[in-house]
Amino acid sequence: MREKIFIQVARSRPFEPRPEVPALEMAGGFKDYSSRVRALDGLELRVEPGEIFGLIGPNGAGKSTAIRIAATLLKPSSGEVRVWGRDVVGEQAEVRRVISYLPEEAGTYENLTGEEYLRFMARFHAGDVESAVKRGARIADLGERIKSRTKEYSRGMKRRLLGISPTPLGMALLASTLLLSFVSALSLAVLLATFTKDVRSAQSLMAVVYIPIMVPAVVLMFSPVSSLPLAVQAAVLAIPFSYPIIASQALYTHQYLTVALGLVYQALFTMGVLALAARIFSTEKILTARLELGRMGRAPAEKL
Repeated sequence: MREKIFIQVARSRPFEPRPEVPALEMAGGFKDYSSRVRALDGLELRVEPGEIFGLIGPNGAGKSTAIRIAATLLKPSSGEVRVWGRDVVGEQAEVRRVISYLPEEAGTYENLTGEEYLRFMARFHAGDVESAVKRGARIADLGERIKSRTKEYSRGMKRRLLGISPTPLGMALLASTLLLSFVSALSLAVLLATFTKDVRSAQSLMAVVYIPIMVPAVVLMFSPVSSLPLAVQAAVLAIPFSYPIIASQALYTHQYLTVALGLVYQALFTMGVLALAARIFSTEKILTARLELGRMGRAPAEKL
Protein backbone atom coordinates (compact mmCIF):
# COMPACT_ATOMS: atom_id res chain seq x y z
CA MET A 1 0.00 0.00 0.00
CA ARG A 2 1.47 3.28 -1.10
CA GLU A 3 -1.50 5.64 -0.87
CA LYS A 4 -0.59 9.01 0.56
CA ILE A 5 -2.71 11.87 1.87
CA PHE A 6 -1.28 15.36 2.27
CA ILE A 7 -3.14 17.61 4.68
CA GLN A 8 -2.14 21.19 4.00
CA VAL A 9 -3.21 24.77 4.50
CA ALA A 10 -4.60 25.78 1.13
CA ARG A 11 -3.96 29.18 -0.44
CA SER A 12 -7.70 29.87 -0.67
CA ARG A 13 -8.63 28.76 2.84
CA PRO A 14 -12.26 27.74 3.42
CA PHE A 15 -11.54 28.10 7.13
CA GLU A 16 -8.63 29.07 9.37
CA PRO A 17 -6.88 26.03 10.89
CA ARG A 18 -5.94 26.43 14.54
CA PRO A 19 -2.65 25.02 15.88
CA GLU A 20 -4.39 23.40 18.85
CA VAL A 21 -6.68 21.43 16.51
CA PRO A 22 -5.21 18.15 15.16
CA ALA A 23 -4.62 17.92 11.42
CA LEU A 24 -6.33 14.51 11.39
CA GLU A 25 -8.33 12.80 14.11
CA MET A 26 -10.13 9.47 13.88
CA ALA A 27 -12.16 8.25 16.83
CA GLY A 28 -13.76 4.80 16.77
CA GLY A 29 -13.42 4.39 13.03
CA PHE A 30 -15.38 1.42 11.73
CA LYS A 31 -15.88 0.37 8.13
CA ASP A 32 -17.93 -2.64 7.11
CA TYR A 33 -18.12 -3.66 3.47
CA SER A 34 -20.62 -6.40 4.30
CA SER A 35 -21.89 -8.29 7.33
CA ARG A 36 -18.85 -10.55 7.05
CA VAL A 37 -16.15 -8.10 6.00
CA ARG A 38 -14.98 -5.45 8.45
CA ALA A 39 -12.06 -3.39 7.10
CA LEU A 40 -11.69 -1.09 10.11
CA ASP A 41 -12.43 -2.09 13.68
CA GLY A 42 -12.49 0.92 15.97
CA LEU A 43 -9.38 2.72 14.69
CA GLU A 44 -8.13 5.54 16.93
CA LEU A 45 -5.47 7.96 15.71
CA ARG A 46 -4.47 11.59 16.05
CA VAL A 47 -2.03 13.44 13.77
CA GLU A 48 -0.77 16.78 15.03
CA PRO A 49 -0.01 19.78 12.76
CA GLY A 50 3.42 19.40 11.15
CA GLU A 51 3.65 15.71 11.98
CA ILE A 52 4.50 13.04 9.39
CA PHE A 53 2.41 9.97 10.20
CA GLY A 54 2.61 6.54 8.59
CA LEU A 55 0.31 3.52 8.78
CA ILE A 56 2.19 0.21 8.79
CA GLY A 57 0.58 -3.21 8.67
CA PRO A 58 0.04 -6.38 6.64
CA ASN A 59 -2.16 -6.58 3.57
CA GLY A 60 -5.82 -6.34 4.51
CA ALA A 61 -5.19 -4.50 7.76
CA GLY A 62 -7.28 -1.53 6.61
CA LYS A 63 -4.58 1.02 5.83
CA SER A 64 -5.99 1.99 2.43
CA THR A 65 -9.51 2.11 3.85
CA ALA A 66 -8.44 4.48 6.63
CA ILE A 67 -6.68 6.81 4.21
CA ARG A 68 -9.59 6.83 1.78
CA ILE A 69 -12.00 7.69 4.58
CA ALA A 70 -9.74 10.60 5.60
CA ALA A 71 -9.64 11.68 1.94
CA THR A 72 -13.50 11.73 1.81
CA LEU A 73 -13.55 8.93 -0.78
CA LEU A 74 -15.26 6.44 1.57
CA LYS A 75 -17.82 6.98 4.30
CA PRO A 76 -17.13 5.29 7.64
CA SER A 77 -19.80 2.90 8.88
CA SER A 78 -19.50 4.55 12.28
CA GLY A 79 -17.12 6.70 14.28
CA GLU A 80 -15.88 10.22 13.76
CA VAL A 81 -13.15 11.43 11.40
CA ARG A 82 -12.09 15.08 11.27
CA VAL A 83 -9.51 17.03 9.25
CA TRP A 84 -8.58 20.34 10.89
CA GLY A 85 -11.69 19.89 13.01
CA ARG A 86 -14.00 19.46 10.01
CA ASP A 87 -16.08 16.31 9.62
CA VAL A 88 -15.14 14.30 6.50
CA VAL A 89 -18.77 13.23 6.00
CA GLY A 90 -20.73 16.38 6.71
CA GLU A 91 -18.15 18.89 5.45
CA GLN A 92 -16.58 17.09 2.48
CA ALA A 93 -16.20 20.16 0.25
CA GLU A 94 -14.25 22.11 2.87
CA VAL A 95 -12.03 19.14 3.72
CA ARG A 96 -11.19 18.48 0.07
CA ARG A 97 -9.89 22.03 -0.34
CA VAL A 98 -7.12 21.44 2.23
CA ILE A 99 -5.99 17.91 1.35
CA SER A 100 -4.23 16.20 -1.54
CA TYR A 101 -4.56 12.47 -2.16
CA LEU A 102 -2.03 10.34 -4.02
CA PRO A 103 -3.22 6.76 -4.62
CA GLU A 104 -0.92 3.83 -5.19
CA GLU A 105 -1.97 3.71 -8.83
CA ALA A 106 -4.01 6.37 -10.59
CA GLY A 107 -6.97 4.81 -12.35
CA THR A 108 -10.29 5.57 -14.01
CA TYR A 109 -13.84 4.41 -13.50
CA GLU A 110 -14.16 1.64 -16.05
CA ASN A 111 -17.89 1.99 -16.69
CA LEU A 112 -17.55 5.67 -17.64
CA THR A 113 -16.52 6.91 -21.05
CA GLY A 114 -13.47 9.12 -21.25
CA GLU A 115 -15.70 12.16 -21.72
CA GLU A 116 -17.89 11.21 -18.76
CA TYR A 117 -14.82 10.72 -16.59
CA LEU A 118 -13.51 14.19 -17.47
CA ARG A 119 -16.92 15.70 -16.68
CA PHE A 120 -17.04 13.82 -13.37
CA MET A 121 -13.62 15.14 -12.35
CA ALA A 122 -14.39 18.68 -13.54
CA ARG A 123 -17.34 18.89 -11.14
CA PHE A 124 -14.95 18.65 -8.18
CA HIS A 125 -13.64 22.11 -9.06
CA ALA A 126 -15.30 25.48 -9.37
CA GLY A 127 -15.63 26.92 -12.87
CA ASP A 128 -17.09 26.07 -16.25
CA VAL A 129 -17.41 22.27 -16.37
CA GLU A 130 -17.91 21.99 -20.14
CA SER A 131 -14.89 24.15 -21.00
CA ALA A 132 -12.81 22.03 -18.62
CA VAL A 133 -14.04 18.87 -20.38
CA LYS A 134 -13.13 20.29 -23.79
CA ARG A 135 -9.67 21.25 -22.58
CA GLY A 136 -9.15 17.82 -21.03
CA ALA A 137 -10.23 16.11 -24.24
CA ARG A 138 -7.81 18.27 -26.22
CA ILE A 139 -4.93 17.37 -23.87
CA ALA A 140 -5.79 13.64 -23.94
CA ASP A 141 -5.97 13.71 -27.76
CA LEU A 142 -7.90 10.43 -27.96
CA GLY A 143 -10.10 11.45 -30.88
CA GLU A 144 -13.39 9.56 -31.10
CA ARG A 145 -12.13 7.09 -28.48
CA ILE A 146 -12.90 9.74 -25.84
CA LYS A 147 -16.51 8.47 -26.14
CA SER A 148 -15.51 4.84 -25.44
CA ARG A 149 -15.63 3.27 -21.98
CA THR A 150 -12.30 3.51 -20.19
CA LYS A 151 -12.25 -0.26 -19.57
CA GLU A 152 -11.56 -0.57 -23.30
CA TYR A 153 -8.52 1.73 -23.08
CA SER A 154 -4.93 0.57 -23.14
CA ARG A 155 -2.64 1.64 -20.29
CA GLY A 156 -1.15 4.35 -22.50
CA MET A 157 -4.59 5.72 -23.36
CA LYS A 158 -5.51 5.85 -19.66
CA ARG A 159 -2.33 7.78 -18.90
CA ARG A 160 -3.22 10.27 -21.61
CA LEU A 161 -6.73 10.66 -20.21
CA LEU A 162 -5.27 11.28 -16.75
CA GLY A 163 -2.87 13.86 -18.19
CA ILE A 164 0.30 12.03 -17.14
CA SER A 165 1.71 11.25 -20.56
CA PRO A 166 4.31 13.80 -21.77
CA THR A 167 4.18 14.70 -25.45
CA PRO A 168 7.21 14.88 -27.80
CA LEU A 169 6.68 18.64 -28.08
CA GLY A 170 6.79 19.02 -24.31
CA MET A 171 9.97 16.94 -24.06
CA ALA A 172 11.63 18.98 -26.83
CA LEU A 173 10.72 22.27 -25.15
CA LEU A 174 12.04 21.04 -21.81
CA ALA A 175 15.34 19.90 -23.34
CA SER A 176 15.76 23.21 -25.17
CA THR A 177 14.98 25.16 -22.00
CA LEU A 178 17.52 23.20 -19.96
CA LEU A 179 20.21 23.74 -22.61
CA LEU A 180 19.56 27.48 -22.81
CA SER A 181 19.53 27.75 -19.01
CA PHE A 182 22.96 26.11 -18.88
CA VAL A 183 24.34 28.47 -21.52
CA SER A 184 22.74 31.46 -19.75
CA ALA A 185 24.40 30.50 -16.48
CA LEU A 186 27.81 30.17 -18.15
CA SER A 187 27.45 33.49 -19.96
CA LEU A 188 26.44 35.26 -16.74
CA ALA A 189 29.40 33.72 -14.93
CA VAL A 190 31.78 34.94 -17.66
CA LEU A 191 30.37 38.46 -17.47
CA LEU A 192 30.57 38.71 -13.68
CA ALA A 193 34.08 37.24 -13.68
CA THR A 194 35.36 40.27 -15.58
CA PHE A 195 34.68 42.45 -12.55
CA THR A 196 36.70 40.40 -10.07
CA LYS A 197 40.42 40.28 -9.56
CA ASP A 198 40.92 36.52 -9.06
CA VAL A 199 39.19 33.15 -9.11
CA ARG A 200 38.33 33.17 -5.40
CA SER A 201 36.59 36.55 -5.66
CA ALA A 202 34.69 35.38 -8.75
CA GLN A 203 33.47 32.27 -6.95
CA SER A 204 32.34 34.30 -3.95
CA LEU A 205 30.48 36.77 -6.15
CA MET A 206 28.73 34.04 -8.13
CA ALA A 207 27.63 32.31 -4.94
CA VAL A 208 25.96 35.49 -3.71
CA VAL A 209 24.36 36.33 -7.06
CA TYR A 210 22.88 32.90 -7.69
CA ILE A 211 21.02 32.70 -4.36
CA PRO A 212 18.32 35.30 -5.22
CA ILE A 213 18.25 34.07 -8.82
CA MET A 214 17.47 30.47 -7.86
CA VAL A 215 14.89 31.20 -5.13
CA PRO A 216 12.02 31.76 -7.63
CA ALA A 217 12.81 28.43 -9.27
CA VAL A 218 12.44 26.72 -5.90
CA VAL A 219 9.12 28.51 -5.33
CA LEU A 220 7.80 27.15 -8.64
CA MET A 221 8.41 23.58 -7.48
CA PHE A 222 5.52 24.01 -5.05
CA SER A 223 3.26 26.52 -6.78
CA PRO A 224 2.45 27.07 -10.48
CA VAL A 225 3.32 30.50 -11.81
CA SER A 226 -0.32 31.24 -12.69
CA SER A 227 -1.33 31.04 -9.01
CA LEU A 228 1.19 33.68 -7.89
CA PRO A 229 0.36 37.39 -7.51
CA LEU A 230 0.95 39.39 -10.68
CA ALA A 231 3.97 41.25 -9.27
CA VAL A 232 5.57 37.97 -8.21
CA GLN A 233 4.76 36.40 -11.59
CA ALA A 234 6.55 39.26 -13.37
CA ALA A 235 9.61 38.88 -11.13
CA VAL A 236 9.73 35.11 -11.61
CA LEU A 237 9.32 35.29 -15.39
CA ALA A 238 12.06 37.92 -15.61
CA ILE A 239 14.58 35.40 -14.27
CA PRO A 240 15.67 33.03 -17.07
CA PHE A 241 16.47 30.21 -14.65
CA SER A 242 12.78 29.84 -13.73
CA TYR A 243 11.87 28.38 -17.11
CA PRO A 244 13.15 24.80 -16.65
CA ILE A 245 10.64 24.36 -13.81
CA ILE A 246 7.88 25.97 -15.89
CA ALA A 247 8.76 23.67 -18.80
CA SER A 248 8.65 20.57 -16.58
CA GLN A 249 5.18 21.58 -15.35
CA ALA A 250 4.06 22.12 -18.95
CA LEU A 251 4.83 18.45 -19.68
CA TYR A 252 1.59 17.61 -17.88
CA THR A 253 -0.45 20.82 -18.18
CA HIS A 254 0.34 21.10 -21.92
CA GLN A 255 0.50 24.90 -21.64
CA TYR A 256 3.39 25.44 -24.01
CA LEU A 257 2.96 29.11 -24.89
CA THR A 258 4.75 30.38 -21.78
CA VAL A 259 7.58 27.91 -22.39
CA ALA A 260 7.96 28.97 -26.03
CA LEU A 261 8.03 32.66 -25.08
CA GLY A 262 10.49 31.76 -22.33
CA LEU A 263 12.82 30.19 -24.89
CA VAL A 264 12.81 33.41 -26.89
CA TYR A 265 13.48 35.42 -23.74
CA GLN A 266 16.28 33.07 -22.64
CA ALA A 267 17.91 33.29 -26.06
CA LEU A 268 17.77 37.10 -26.06
CA PHE A 269 19.10 37.26 -22.50
CA THR A 270 21.98 34.90 -23.29
CA MET A 271 22.94 36.73 -26.48
CA GLY A 272 22.82 40.07 -24.66
CA VAL A 273 25.03 38.85 -21.83
CA LEU A 274 27.52 37.25 -24.24
CA ALA A 275 27.61 40.38 -26.40
CA LEU A 276 28.32 42.53 -23.34
CA ALA A 277 31.04 40.17 -22.14
CA ALA A 278 32.62 40.09 -25.61
CA ARG A 279 32.60 43.90 -25.78
CA ILE A 280 34.36 44.14 -22.41
CA PHE A 281 36.99 41.59 -23.38
CA SER A 282 37.57 43.20 -26.76
CA THR A 283 38.50 46.60 -25.36
CA GLU A 284 42.18 47.45 -25.04
CA LYS A 285 41.75 48.49 -21.42
CA ILE A 286 39.55 46.49 -19.10
CA LEU A 287 38.34 48.16 -15.96
CA THR A 288 38.53 45.67 -13.11
CA ALA A 289 36.41 46.50 -10.09
CA ARG A 290 38.22 43.98 -7.85
CA LEU A 291 35.26 43.18 -5.74
CA GLU A 292 36.29 41.33 -2.61
CA LEU A 293 33.36 39.93 -0.68
CA GLY A 294 33.75 39.76 3.03
CA ARG A 295 35.76 42.98 3.31
CA MET A 296 34.28 46.26 4.40
CA GLY A 297 36.31 48.44 2.11
CA ARG A 298 36.45 48.53 -1.62
CA ALA A 299 39.61 47.70 -3.49
CA PRO A 300 40.72 50.58 -5.67
CA ALA A 301 39.90 50.20 -9.32
CA GLU A 302 42.81 50.09 -11.65
CA LYS A 303 43.32 50.12 -15.35
CA LEU A 304 45.19 47.25 -16.90
